Amino acid sequence: MTLLDQISDALGSSGALGELASTLGASTSETDSLLSAGLPAILGGLGAQSQGDGLGALIGLLGDDGGGLAGNLGAFFGLGDKTGLASKLVGALFGSQRSTVESQIAAESGGAISMVSRFLPMLAPAAMSLLAKFVKDDGLDADGLGEKLAAVSTTGSLGTALSSLTDDDRSGFVEGIASIRDAGGLGALVRTAAATGSAAVAATGAAQQLSAPADDDSKRTGLGWLPTVALPVIALIAGLVLWQCGSAANDADVAQDSIQAAETPAETPADTPESVDDVAEAEDAGPAEPTATPAPTPEPAAEPTATPEPAPTPETLSTIADLALANPELSQLVGLAAQFDLADVLADPDAGPFTVFAPTNDAFASADQLLGRL
Repeated sequence: MTLLDQISDALGSSGALGELASTLGASTSETDSLLSAGLPAILGGLGAQSQGDGLGALIGLLGDDGGGLAGNLGAFFGLGDKTGLASKLVGALFGSQRSTVESQIAAESGGAISMVSRFLPMLAPAAMSLLAKFVKDDGLDADGLGEKLAAVSTTGSLGTALSSLTDDDRSGFVEGIASIRDAGGLGALVRTAAATGSAAVAATGAAQQLSAPADDDSKRTGLGWLPTVALPVIALIAGLVLWQCGSAANDADVAQDSIQAAETPAETPADTPESVDDVAEAEDAGPAEPTATPAPTPEPAAEPTATPEPAPTPETLSTIADLALANPELSQLVGLAAQFDLADVLADPDAGPFTVFAPTNDAFASADQLLGRL
């Protein structure tokens, strides 16, 4: 059995080609066609580069891996080349002939160039890891590996392109292999891709953390319930605080109006002064004879007039967003509402009714400290 047949059979029996097809967005038959055209190109490129320092660099990389990546092909194919390291490996393998090789594989497989350019960075590390496993299991040395790679024949345009590799291309291959080894070898491709994939999921899922189930880490720490209930709790606190603030303001306005009405003095009619003529006549007549002064007739007491109750001040309708923006202590809540696309809903006077919990900035800070201890 040739080396090409060994690696092709190992890929088929790995059970990982479904993940490869899914990542590529290709059918099973399209993926098989890409493998049939791409695998000879990978092995042919390794054979063309396995001269002088290139063979030693390749043996070193395969020895580091020992087939480790081959045991995680499903994970690697499912994530794809998230870091771009695998694409750099393909560039080092084919050098200046990369575009020619991709065009030839696309022509033979019937696939688009764009699909081929995503396919080769996943196939090359997988094929090299399986090759590392065979080297380890069969105890191949550098000469034995060189003979097996030389036996992989490439003809036509593909063979012409691979035979056209220059000294600069071979130097680039050695440097590319060294950079992959410095990054942790072939196994680092799946580890780094998994870490990058997890970071991408966290970033794009930030808007769903308040309503979606927590991830495995949250479940293990017992905080899986927290994102699910956080939004209703925050909404209820905000509603109660804002309602209480609005009611207190209205009560204060009514009380102030009552106090002002009670302190306003009642108007009393002023005494009518005597005219100047009356005063003059009294002086000409001389001193008046004393007369008995009748007892003053008591004036009837004025009936108390009820002070009208002040008309209630019409309540100014404010949205939850208006009240929250007016309070600097709720700035973090306002930021969260905008982050999760709730600002427009809370600012709509026709929406609702809503009950919103409104933790202050200090409350958020205390919660962060508590969660940090957990």
